[in-house]
Amino acid sequence: MKPTIKWPLLILSGIIPFVPLLVSSLTMIRLSSKEGIDWAYSLFGTDHILNFGGNPSEVLSHLLNWIVMTGSMASLCLATGAESFLKGSSSCSLQNRKLLRVVPVLTFFVLAAWGSEIDGKHGEGTVAVATAIFFAPTLLLLAFAMAMLLRYETRMKFELLPLPLLFFASFGLQWLYEPSGTGGPNFLVFPSLFALLCGFWLYCFIVSRKLPQRINAIT
Repeated sequence: MKPTIKWPLLILSGIIPFVPLLVSSLTMIRLSSKEGIDWAYSLFGTDHILNFGGNPSEVLSHLLNWIVMTGSMASLCLATGAESFLKGSSSCSLQNRKLLRVVPVLTFFVLAAWGSEIDGKHGEGTVAVATAIFFAPTLLLLAFAMAMLLRYETRMKFELLPLPLLFFASFGLQWLYEPSGTGGPNFLVFPSLFALLCGFWLYCFIVSRKLPQRINAIT
């Protein structure tokens, strides 16, 4: 028999996936202000660790790319973790657990639209393109793989284990492909994100092969 989770933990599980949206929004507010824009521009020509561009506007664009990808990835991982936690309890219905999947979608569209607006006014204008070509497909395929992983009756640790690794790998890879002098992401963005996808899908495949019994109608 599945254990019952107390309501404070249920509420906390529903709130945590929104944290990346809150943090990223506060950062966006800062970067959309005159002080924030001036700060981003001032990084150009310095050895600052966040100087990712070949001109001041490009520096801002790449910072916005970072926020869109990192905030969305964090929300996706936290929502998946919360769903995995609630899956093992009788306290939360299947329909309510699936509502958590809306949070990363909301986070992504808010950050992508907001970042594109700031970028269009003060940046290189490449955030929308990078989001459409690279970030959106990557996050969509990762979300699909995570949903498939949750369909298997396996121990929670096998569902939670790859999530922090996935997030920090994504975060670390941005140090590789964001620096660029072309106005857009470094050409390494495609192989980097492709390798990230392949690694996670391989993990899901291994888990599914060893644990073929599915949970009813999770997806």
